[in-house]
Amino acid sequence: MPTSTSTSTVLILIQGRPNDDPLGATGTVGLCIDKDTVVLIDAGDPWNGNEIIERLKFVEREVTHVVITHGHLDHCANMGLFPEAVQIMDHDVAVKRGKSIEYSTISKWPYRISENVEVRGRNS
Repeated sequence: MPTSTSTSTVLILIQGRPNDDPLGATGTVGLCIDKDTVVLIDAGDPWNGNEIIERLKFVEREVTHVVITHGHLDHCANMGLFPEAVQIMDHDVAVKRGKSIEYSTISKWPYRISENVEVRGRNS
C-alpha cells in the first residue's frame, strides 16, 4: 500500500522474504516518487527483474535513480535494467550523460536526490 506525504509517495514493489520462506529469500524492492524524481530502492535479485518491470508499468514514468542499500545479490542484481538512471551504491554515484558515464563519490551525508528525498549514510 502506498504511503504519501504532501509531495512524495513511497511503496513496496516486492516484499522481501527470509531464507526459510518456501519461495526462497529475496530482498524488498521499494519505490519513492517525488514530483519528477522516481527512485527505485534496491533493484532485486537475479530472478525477479521481469516482475519489477511489470510492477513499474503503473508509474508511467522512467526510474530516474536507483539506490542500492547494500551489495547483496538480492538487492543489486537488476541495476542494469535501468541504464539511464543515476546509480547510487555505498559512496559511489554513476550518472550517464549521453554516451559517457561520470563517476563520483559521495563526500557529504545526507546525499540529496530531490527536494524531499535524501540518502543517508551509515553514520548520518
